[in-house]
Amino acid sequence: MADEWSKFTPDNYRQQIPDKRDGQRVEIHQLSTYYSFNSANYYELMSTLRHGGDPHSGEVIYLGRGHFDLKQLATKLERPDILSEVSPGVFFLRRPMYLSPMTTLVLQDVELRLSIPDVAFIAYRGELFVDSSLITSWDPERRDWGPRKQYEKKDVLKFRVGQARPYLLGMRGSKSIMISSKIYGLGYQGQSSSFGLALSTRVHGRENDPLSLYHFWEALPEPTGVFVGNWIEQCFFGFFTNRANRVSLVGNVFKDNVVYNFDPHDFSNHLLIARNIAVGAKFSHGFIISREVDHSRLIENMSLANAGAGIMLDRNSRHTQVYRNLSFANGHDGISVLESDQNDIQNNISFGNGNNGILIRNSAGIHVRNNMLWRNGRFGLEASTQDLSHHSHRDLKLDPYLQITRLEVKYNRIGYNLGAALTSKGRVQIFLQENDYSGSGSAFFGGDLGALKSDILEQKTNEGLWFCPGSKVCLEASSSSSP
Repeated sequence: MADEWSKFTPDNYRQQIPDKRDGQRVEIHQLSTYYSFNSANYYELMSTLRHGGDPHSGEVIYLGRGHFDLKQLATKLERPDILSEVSPGVFFLRRPMYLSPMTTLVLQDVELRLSIPDVAFIAYRGELFVDSSLITSWDPERRDWGPRKQYEKKDVLKFRVGQARPYLLGMRGSKSIMISSKIYGLGYQGQSSSFGLALSTRVHGRENDPLSLYHFWEALPEPTGVFVGNWIEQCFFGFFTNRANRVSLVGNVFKDNVVYNFDPHDFSNHLLIARNIAVGAKFSHGFIISREVDHSRLIENMSLANAGAGIMLDRNSRHTQVYRNLSFANGHDGISVLESDQNDIQNNISFGNGNNGILIRNSAGIHVRNNMLWRNGRFGLEASTQDLSHHSHRDLKLDPYLQITRLEVKYNRIGYNLGAALTSKGRVQIFLQENDYSGSGSAFFGGDLGALKSDILEQKTNEGLWFCPGSKVCLEASSSSSP
């Protein structure tokens, strides 16, 4: 494992930052002419500017070719009203910025303040290198990051309830390298990937527009990147992806972000999520991967004090390894696997969470091995099936599921949970082998397993048994048995 992480150091990736500054074609255009940009985000921007009476009416800084840094860019623009160095190494940006696929922007040892009234986002299809820098939202009247108004839970994900704010958006063709930096106060609930720090392929509203060159942009590679040793705080989402590929996040802190601390979504694949800390998500989960986010690894992370679950796999996210994580003091489950098959949950510690240590729902092919599930507010482990037809917000064509749960539970230590050690309900097939239920008192098993206490406790220590609804033992263990 040590060799695997050895390359994920700031010094290693700092060597990849280009030295040359040969940037060309710095221009100011109307964002409405950029058909490669998301139209939903454009109309949100225009609505915000018109409401505030801003005169620039949708101007964007266009970087066309070459390598730029902020000092060079400010010199080429000669527009201190748009980009200025307000003190040594501190820059204030008052327009959105768009990077073409042939552009590299380097932010190294600087502070970049993005104007909230101007929604000064950075959208890029080229390369973004950020090293030892601060990127923050900025309210020029308050002269600070511009704290958000308080949300009610029922309103937090409603479109345009909150103020439009700057954000970073890596689109198709983009590559991001971010090391030893801080991201603060970005993002809002817009219609498309405006959540803070995002890698996303979405071009909502352009798919059927012949002027958008949609199919040309679709031919560019999915966004990718490496994020090592960063601090991301007070953003709407700490981190978001949509169809990103081979992204590595190692040694970052996601703290006090509004909804999710960490939310890779929609068909993102081959993610490495290792040795990060997610703490204090105000309305939802610490780490969640959702909607066919496959072939990923969550390894040696810490998730604590989040309003929702510590770690969640959701909506057909498969072939994911959840290994050696620590999840505690979260409002819901320590680890949740919802409608997501073929996942391994191994060698984790989940304790002191408000709900279950581990929840498995409508998911098959789940391996739960060598975990410690300790002092949780309900059960050590709950396995269940549930009819979700009453979930009015769920598109069952986009997110289908089978109402079946099948899992192996082996070699776990499960104790001192307020409910039973294990519980199951519904169409659950569960294989139990050599688990330690010490400290579970008399309430070893609940739900459909409650009547099978003697059968479970009397099984031989070196064997295992399948337990199924409606019968004591449904299948003898064998070397070929598998969930």
